[in-house]
Amino acid sequence: MIESRLNIYYQITLDWTTSFFSDAFIISPCLKSVKAKRLGEKMFDNREAEEKMPGELAQLKDILKRRKSVRFGQFTLASGATSDVYVDARLTTCAAEAMPLIGRAFLNKMRARGWAPDAVGGLTSGADPIACAIARESLDTSRAIDAFFVRKEQKGYGMQRMVEGIDPTEGKKVVILEDVCTKGGSTATAIKNAEAVGMQVLGVICLVDREMGARELLEGEMGHPFDSIFKLSDFRD
Repeated sequence: MIESRLNIYYQITLDWTTSFFSDAFIISPCLKSVKAKRLGEKMFDNREAEEKMPGELAQLKDILKRRKSVRFGQFTLASGATSDVYVDARLTTCAAEAMPLIGRAFLNKMRARGWAPDAVGGLTSGADPIACAIARESLDTSRAIDAFFVRKEQKGYGMQRMVEGIDPTEGKKVVILEDVCTKGGSTATAIKNAEAVGMQVLGVICLVDREMGARELLEGEMGHPFDSIFKLSDFRD
């Protein structure tokens, strides 16, 4: 009788142990499979974005030309200086057909730089449509990025914010945006105002760099990495 009970107990214990470890070894590969699938999807998304990038940049460049965002002639700039080229990027950055291309171009540039910001923005109003385009397109990636707008001066009423669209700002990792960079003064103001509210600036990206000193100021003097989607020389062909 005792021997029979011991045999039954032994069999129950053996069955339970076998079942437990069997389940464990079944679940574990499943978990690994899910992680591998997610990693594979993320790698595929990045690879697909990189493959599309040259074609989409060509489309965006064509839109900038077609919408006359880049014009050649004789123009007087805001500084009073004369130039043979005038760049009005807002004719493109506010266009529905260009917004997805702009958002993805900036996302790809940040990915290439290794920047993973919490939010993107710049001095209102040139940077505003670019920030919104990036925020929208980021929803189709593995990491959503918010948009914000930087005021030239602190608002004198209400919450008296220097930065709009994000709260709190302390410790937020950000990339500063610009539509057109000439000497870099307005971008420098955006950086200073963002840092004044506790933001950590990872770098600066502009849509069109006129190659007239912005890089030297922002990267050379202020120490912030600088990049652009296009250079003005890209349109002199």
